[in-house]
Amino acid sequence: MVSNLGYEYIGLNVFLTSVVGFLSLGELGVSQAVTYSLYKPLSEKNNNKISEILTLFKRIYQIIGSVIFFISMSLLLFIDKLINNNNIKNIGLYFFVYILMTVSSYFLCYRDILINADQKGYKLAKINTIFNFINKIFQICILIKTKSFLSWIIFTTVITIINYFYTNNFIKKRYEKIDASIYKNFTLKELLNLNPELLKNTYTTFVYKLSLFITYKTDDILITNLIGVSILGKYSNYVLVTSLVASFIAKTFWSLNSAVGNYIVENSQKNIYKLWETLTWLSFYVATVSTFSIIKNMNQFLIIWVGKDSILNSFIFYVLMINFYIRIVREPIELFRNGFGIFDGTKKVVIVEAVLNLIISITLGIRYGIIGIILGTLISYLLGCFWFMPYITFKHGFKQNQLKYYKIMFNNLLVSIMSMGISLYILNKLGIRSFIYSCIVSFISINIVYLSLSLKNENFYFILDKIKVGLKIRSKK
Repeated sequence: MVSNLGYEYIGLNVFLTSVVGFLSLGELGVSQAVTYSLYKPLSEKNNNKISEILTLFKRIYQIIGSVIFFISMSLLLFIDKLINNNNIKNIGLYFFVYILMTVSSYFLCYRDILINADQKGYKLAKINTIFNFINKIFQICILIKTKSFLSWIIFTTVITIINYFYTNNFIKKRYEKIDASIYKNFTLKELLNLNPELLKNTYTTFVYKLSLFITYKTDDILITNLIGVSILGKYSNYVLVTSLVASFIAKTFWSLNSAVGNYIVENSQKNIYKLWETLTWLSFYVATVSTFSIIKNMNQFLIIWVGKDSILNSFIFYVLMINFYIRIVREPIELFRNGFGIFDGTKKVVIVEAVLNLIISITLGIRYGIIGIILGTLISYLLGCFWFMPYITFKHGFKQNQLKYYKIMFNNLLVSIMSMGISLYILNKLGIRSFIYSCIVSFISINIVYLSLSLKNENFYFILDKIKVGLKIRSKK
């Protein structure tokens, strides 16, 4: 994309994606609260209740989609004014296509919530992977052939909408007994009265997700407004790689969302805590391996891919990687907070964190540029959710002292730092210059060192036993 369109269009793509994400904030909290409400009726096979909740979810999604569309139309008048040092034409047209792609999801994807709550989201993942693969291949062909950003986003939108239609019909056929039409004559108010807890949880989760968005997703908008789309384009090269890895890891953890929710309902506090401890060890292992591998090979990869001009200051890179590392190791505590249904009580701290993030990021961004904006995100997290989410989850979920959390996190962090230090020493001694060899050796070395330092950790053997059991079951099939 860089060679065919340049950094400005890469920055524009990231900026428009962030703006659309901001407009989609109305959804935040709805799907998570509805998923939680579906656990019980799905386990009891209460099809009437499932149909009732699904109908309510459909109505809410349609309202959200309509509101987003009308707000977006008003933004078309001045969307180009939000970009500093702007030399790109037809931004309004590009934005309109992004909006169509986003709004269509609210009218076609409401059934996704059903299959995800039923712990069968992996079936959708296979379908989405195929469509994404087709999309990427044709995106590359279009960029090479036309060098047109408009053609690129129009094709992406068409493929995405086709994907939505296909998955919607796929789910509908597999849940034929779930008939949302039996509640079609109910008003929204009547449906909400039948599910009072859903409205409360939606509001609480919305505030929580909104604050998280402001904390973690406004960096792109601030960089565009304070610095410009060209710098955002270079920065987005780093974010593209780290986000792909982090999103894949996050999706892997959150695919356990429904399973953890059901596990909490069916098991003792001791077993629930043990599962969290094991997943926490796993998150540190994955974070260590991925962080070290990216740090060692990212710049070399970018030089090969888009050239030396794409490299950013090392300090910016390391702060970005700290944010990446934290994003992964926090997944288990977020997963269990959601599994326990702890939606209330988080509003105040996430609002404070969001406000702090904007104040610190804007202040530091004006003075220090891009590094100030990224540091603002890190500092606001450490002052907010870093300590509060473990506190509330341990108090109301695990019903244990929060100090246990910090002890486990510190022990895992120590192993992580030692592993990266030893692996770095080994690689420096070897003096490998080849990019491919560096990727292979860095990945192997960090795995060997981390697992060697974990030989006395019972969580390592717990996961190993689960893998063995899984392999035995698969071999019998």
